[in-house]
Amino acid sequence: MRRQFIVAYTPQQNGVVERKNKTIMNMVRFMLVERQVPKILWSEATKWCAHILNRSSITVVQEKTPKEA
Repeated sequence: MRRQFIVAYTPQQNGVVERKNKTIMNMVRFMLVERQVPKILWSEATKWCAHILNRSSITVVQEKTPKEA
């Protein structure tokens, strides 16, 4: 193990996972607030957001669905 020092609250030093996590949590907050859903459904909203992101195309794919790509 190596000890690494990072500066707090610096998005430039966040890894891919941290950025994806932040994206999912922002989506969850928006869904819960926009539809006025109780916070008890937080975990279900998180699963749903991850499902949506996993099914969405990130890059432009010519004439293919995300599932085909």
